Amino acid sequence: MTLPLPLRNRLADLILAALHDGGARRGLEALAAVCGNPHALDAGPPPAGFPAELFDRRPDGWLLKSGFRQHVGALGERATRAATAPTRSSRRADTTSVRSTLWARGTAAWAPSVGRPWASQSALPAT
Repeated sequence: MTLPLPLRNRLADLILAALHDGGARRGLEALAAVCGNPHALDAGPPPAGFPAELFDRRPDGWLLKSGFRQHVGALGERATRAATAPTRSSRRADTTSVRSTLWARGTAAWAPSVGRPWASQSALPAT
């Protein structure tokens, strides 16, 4: 199921921030937990990175806002996958390995001529 744009955008922002920010990573983990169990954050306040604007805090737990409730399963599944992915500290990820990972997953485009003047038409010898 495709997530609505506001959910996708907020999740993408949180995932990107979690690559280098521990608070955002804890927010992502809390998002995954609360999508599976609305009472997961009952013990205290949510972490700073938690997207509280997407939820209603009610006596029966943290519930996704009414217009998005049917997407709680898909959002939770994506947040769980992202929260369990390796972090920079657990795996030395440089720009090349991040780019290659995105490419392998089919989520990024690659332009072979960028940074390679011999691949562009202007670099070819005149005939």
